[in-house]
Amino acid sequence: MKTNQFLFLALFAGFLSVAPIAAQVTIGSGIEPAAGALLDLKEHEADENGVTSTKGLLLPKVDLGTANPFGDLEDEKLKHIGLMVYNTNTTMGVGVYVWIGQNWLHIDGTIVKTALPAPDNVAIAENNLTFSSVADANQYKVYIYNDATELAVQTITSNSVTLNFAFSGTFDVKVQALDDTGTYTDSPLSDAVPWTVSIADQVDIPVSPYCDDNLFNPAAGNGYAVESDEDAAYFKWETDDQGNIVVTISGYDTHTETTAFRNNGININNLTVGGVAGSTVLTKVTNSATTQSFTPKAGITIPKGTAIVYSGFIEYRVLPLGSTGELDNLYPTATVNYTYGAVCPVAASEPTTLKVRPENAMLLTAVPEEVTILSLNNSLIDYNDQYLVFESLATSMGKDADWTKCTRLGESLRQHYEASDGSSKTAVRSQQWTHIILQEQSSKPRTDVEDFLASVRLWVDYIRENCPNPNAKILLPVNWAYTDSESWSDDVNVLYANYRSVAQELGVSLVPLALAYDLIYTTDGEEAKNALYSDNRHPTMLATYLAACAEYAAIYNETPVGSIYKPDAITQDQATNMQNMAWSTWQTHKPNETVDDFTGTVKYVGKVYDQYNNLMNETVSFDWTVDAGGTITTDGLFTGNATEGAYTVNATNSSLGLTNSASLLVTHFEKQTVPAEDDYFASIEAEITYQQDFNAIGASATASLPVGWKMEKIFTLTHTVFSGAYANGVKQTEYAGGTSLASNATNGLWNFGATNDATDRAIGGVSAGTADTQTHAVNFYLKIKNVGSTIVENFNISYDVEKYRKGAQVAGFRLKMYYSADGEVWTAAGNDFETFFASDSETAGCADAPCSVVSVTNKTLNQQLMVGGILYLAWNYSVAGGTAWNSAQVLALDNLSIVANEDSTP
Repeated sequence: MKTNQFLFLALFAGFLSVAPIAAQVTIGSGIEPAAGALLDLKEHEADENGVTSTKGLLLPKVDLGTANPFGDLEDEKLKHIGLMVYNTNTTMGVGVYVWIGQNWLHIDGTIVKTALPAPDNVAIAENNLTFSSVADANQYKVYIYNDATELAVQTITSNSVTLNFAFSGTFDVKVQALDDTGTYTDSPLSDAVPWTVSIADQVDIPVSPYCDDNLFNPAAGNGYAVESDEDAAYFKWETDDQGNIVVTISGYDTHTETTAFRNNGININNLTVGGVAGSTVLTKVTNSATTQSFTPKAGITIPKGTAIVYSGFIEYRVLPLGSTGELDNLYPTATVNYTYGAVCPVAASEPTTLKVRPENAMLLTAVPEEVTILSLNNSLIDYNDQYLVFESLATSMGKDADWTKCTRLGESLRQHYEASDGSSKTAVRSQQWTHIILQEQSSKPRTDVEDFLASVRLWVDYIRENCPNPNAKILLPVNWAYTDSESWSDDVNVLYANYRSVAQELGVSLVPLALAYDLIYTTDGEEAKNALYSDNRHPTMLATYLAACAEYAAIYNETPVGSIYKPDAITQDQATNMQNMAWSTWQTHKPNETVDDFTGTVKYVGKVYDQYNNLMNETVSFDWTVDAGGTITTDGLFTGNATEGAYTVNATNSSLGLTNSASLLVTHFEKQTVPAEDDYFASIEAEITYQQDFNAIGASATASLPVGWKMEKIFTLTHTVFSGAYANGVKQTEYAGGTSLASNATNGLWNFGATNDATDRAIGGVSAGTADTQTHAVNFYLKIKNVGSTIVENFNISYDVEKYRKGAQVAGFRLKMYYSADGEVWTAAGNDFETFFASDSETAGCADAPCSVVSVTNKTLNQQLMVGGILYLAWNYSVAGGTAWNSAQVLALDNLSIVANEDSTP
């Protein structure tokens, strides 16, 4: 070994001595070096397998330790770029490393960040913090400590910031610099700086009585207001139908959505019920920013007159309506000592208001020949691709039907409506749908019917105002009960009743799925019912087929019995049974429909409310009239004569002196020429952040992309000149995977998922082979439109590039961003938007996917976007060089954030 080492050193020294004279040298033999090599190590000429030696180059073994042997000397760092060593430090990670100027680059492509110096000159004046000595970072964190206990962390973007911690007392503050990705946390902390914080003085409020049998009414003096001058918060003590107590602390009046409570509002340990600790009697059932509720535990009844005492603090804050930030970070504090059971006089309930429902109804005269359906849904429809099952069923019955789904897994209709990416609203605007299905979260219609009603109302109003076909038929599939429910049939009945009340209020129609489940249960038993569930709520393919049959009956008013189509996963007998169950349920439900297009009827009801806006349950009769055509019975059933036009339905009760009216439109499915592509974009406006994490697309192989997104397979070389056009893209993926992706995975468009969270999705591509029919690259497109009233000057863009398979292709792979004004001619966005992955030693998937993640963080795209203007973005996944696309690394795009910056020109 000594001889070999000496020989190598001698040869290497010889190379160094002749380097100035000879441009090329071979070590290990006297053979002429390769033409493109300065130094060629080989024992012999290449054999038939390309082998030139039985030995290799042995790198020096170094313990890199702190990962920066050059200190802070910039000249030394630059001189040593390209230095290669084998690191033995296990903490840093053993292996071959290359110095790239500021950090070490592992051979697998991982960059080991250099620890940044601690911030200096840290000072606090009131709650304004400043610091310096962080020239290499553009983001920082502030840590608040009480002794050695970390209380909170605040991420900030400036070295002169306002602290937003709502504590009272003296604390230690430390500052830490981050690197330019905003993710590195190993830099040293600054020295601790003491910070003294005081919040608003406590406000002692005297005891106030609450009238046990009435809802909270500030004007009547029943309820317990905290900081009543601000109308910020209140206690509400209510009895349910069994005389039990529900205790609520909440925002009220105009501050319902703008009041926040710290530490989850009231503390159950500060409650006593009849002298017994509240935690042994009550259970907290709601835990949100604005409402905390407590109900008696199972088996416990709290009779009226029982002393319920709360002694403790309520800490809350109020944001002005329309505010986008927390203008006041301090929580005013109130001390409450309140006893339930006091009685106060209340005026007798009197009928004061009449409301006719549905207030605005629409009767459609015929089903169009071409049915186009949009569903705003979560997993209950997404499971088993229900939309495809319906399309196949309709086709088998000679119908022309097309269904597009907009999926947000695990989310409610309200979350669809309030989604920051606006994808559901954009879908509604995208074309003239004949039917729109609103599918609510599984249990919400049973547990929170008020918000269910409010959410459907939001969507009905939005559809009528924004859908290119304002006469689209709105359908609500009635959710079924959880299979592990303690009272399954009771839950089904509650669900159906609540859906009917919403349909009556808003004039929408139902698909009675819950009744179909119940019919199967009562007809065929528990085992047959359980065969509809894949878990405690999601459908099996059998249940998905049942749903498709029920939707067919509701949309066409025709039986699905006799369809020759069935999914492969069910038998013909099962399919026939589901067809019959769906049709029988529809016939049973149909007389209960509020709006029945097929018989031309609308069932109206009159609702009387008292002076406290409480619905009165007394039976009241009305005189019903309708102007123009059609008739209406004494119990409010309107029947049209198919004459299109606007009608007014009137209800009157002379003895009560009450009258009210409702509007009815008899019409048809409106046909217009609306280019769907014109409205297929993601909305953006100045100072609003667009975010897309792709989680809502679900895990399907053929997942629909979020609105504005497309993907395109490219079959030519693209790493030198961008090719592709937005118009050529498609709106869904082809394959799904993630964990341990095969080395021969099919090339094309992929929906990837992380190992540890099945809902964490990303869109990506797989490159393979050299044939012209195989995918060589993939483009991910996004079309954005400035829907605001201000010019966008530029954009700050962040996203993650995730690797889902290692690849041995020597050129490596990269993801590069481009932009375009027309979706056809593209401009590279610059080096900040190009992410490169060096070649791996093998082509193989990762057991813990993604294998690695590289973040592009807060990079600026200097591209102006006028009001109403369109901008196209594209990310190109391809090999980084050469013309070989096999042994490919597999990359994906995830967690995109786009901040549109306002034009600051005066």
